[in-house]
Parts: sequence; C-alpha cells; structure tokens
Amino acid sequence: MFLSQNSTVPDEIIKTKFILDETHDKVRDLSHDLLPTLLVRFGLLYALDDLCEKYSNSTLHFEYQNTISSKKRYAEKFETRLYFIISELLNNIIKHSKATRAEVSLSETENHKHLIIKITDNGKGFDINDFNFVEGFGLNQIKARINNLNGQFDVKSKINEGTSIKITVPLDD
Repeated sequence: MFLSQNSTVPDEIIKTKFILDETHDKVRDLSHDLLPTLLVRFGLLYALDDLCEKYSNSTLHFEYQNTISSKKRYAEKFETRLYFIISELLNNIIKHSKATRAEVSLSETENHKHLIIKITDNGKGFDINDFNFVEGFGLNQIKARINNLNGQFDVKSKINEGTSIKITVPLDD
C-alpha cells in the first residue's frame, strides 16, 4: 500500500519489501511440506473455503463457491494433491495478477465422475504463448501434476482482462 501511495520510497522500505517477499516464499515452501490440519480433519472443500478467506485482504477478495456438500470427502491423497495445486494457483494470483477479485468454484459433473475446479481473476492477465512467462508461474509443473491425476488443465488469459483456469479431474468410485 505504501509503495502505491508514495512517489519516493526510502531504501529501508525497498529492503523490507524484499525481505518480506523472500520470507513469503520460504513460508509458502514450508507450508507445502506440512499437511494442513483443516484439510486432514474436515476435507478439501472446507480447507479451500478457509484458504480463500485467509488469502482475502483489503486489496484482493477471493470468492469461494461450491455446489458439493461440504461434508463430502475424497481420498486423502487426492485431496492433498488438489489442495496444494489450488494453493499454488492462488499464490500466483496474489503475487502476479494485480487482481482485486478472484473466484474459486468447485462442482461435480452430473454423473459424479469428474470434479471441476474453476479459478478466475480480474487481474492484468498474460500472454499464454510466452513460454518464459508461463514457466515463471510454474504453470507447466501444475499441468504435469494435473496430468498425473489423469485430469485436464485449461488456461485462458487476456492482457488487462484477467485469467481463467479450469481443472477437470476424474473421481474414482
């Protein structure tokens, strides 16, 4: 907030911002090594709702929508993988998009064979054909992780119009 409201920025603020960014990355990496308690106790749907609430702040609001019963549970390994994939995508929004609003929605297909996750934001968007840009967001690694779940990963983005991601993964009976 300070950086956006002041034309001159003291070196201390620049250094502090660098330290905070570095600390954020380290904490994120550490958290990826830990299994969130909410995820284990209450499941993916509840944990994602909580994640959206935690990530929302005065400049960016994460809306969570879910048409699946919040009591529904999937296999623990499946929930864990999806939780970390979605968490990484939300971190990308926070870090890179300059969005003011983002939405995470979950639904199942009518036949309950697939889980559909949509993540959208109203941020600055990017050129999906720019390999270096996509690599910087780790989207290729996320796509590989979705492929390991036999799922589909579709990204649409337009400069100054935001980004839309759709993940479709099969549900085992």
